[in-house]
Amino acid sequence: MLGLALLGLLYPVGFSAAEPALLIPAAILALPFMLMRPFAAAGGSLSGAGLFAEGAWLGGIAFPSGTRTHRATAWRLRAGLAWRLPVAGRLTVTPDLAWERETFVVGAAAGIKVPGLPDSRLAGASAGLAAEVPLGGRFSLLLAGRATWWARPGDLAGGASFFPGGTAWGLEAAAGAEARLAGPLSLRATGTWSRTGWSLDADPSGAFTVRSAEAVRWGGRASLRLAW
Repeated sequence: MLGLALLGLLYPVGFSAAEPALLIPAAILALPFMLMRPFAAAGGSLSGAGLFAEGAWLGGIAFPSGTRTHRATAWRLRAGLAWRLPVAGRLTVTPDLAWERETFVVGAAAGIKVPGLPDSRLAGASAGLAAEVPLGGRFSLLLAGRATWWARPGDLAGGASFFPGGTAWGLEAAAGAEARLAGPLSLRATGTWSRTGWSLDADPSGAFTVRSAEAVRWGGRASLRLAW
């Protein structure tokens, strides 16, 4: 099955790191899923294997800090190999391996950056597993999880103004439902959660003393999907 998400919206977005959680209402324009299956004509166990690419961009995020409101942007690119496997009845699981990049950049307000907040520029490899569970009629339950090793851990670890180095990893989870509308067209709605953690090298200058950090985000996505 080839799948193409026509439009994705993510609303709202939550973000927390070091400070109390911030709720950041915003919408995301995305091409969440596109799958090409070069082995489909061969049949057999390889027929469900294919290449996929996913991209998302989120702009105009209002990021409050004290009396100022900063504007932030985020984007994500992911590409790799996925294998769609029927398990039992209409139950389908899809494992994948991917390479991805992700950024979250907070701009200056009145020429002032958010004190002590590094931008996030990450790149690394990930492994994911998704499942579609039929619920009867036109509805299916959607579940997904992903683990990421960030080979490039971003500005916090290795940035000129922060820690000299370190490692980073990520976890993601999503759950939701799909309603088939007509023919190959369906509507998907999911809740999403992700966590990025850093293990930080000691700062020889003594300006920073912590050795770990984390960022947590959550939100929801609605998308129209065309599958054939």
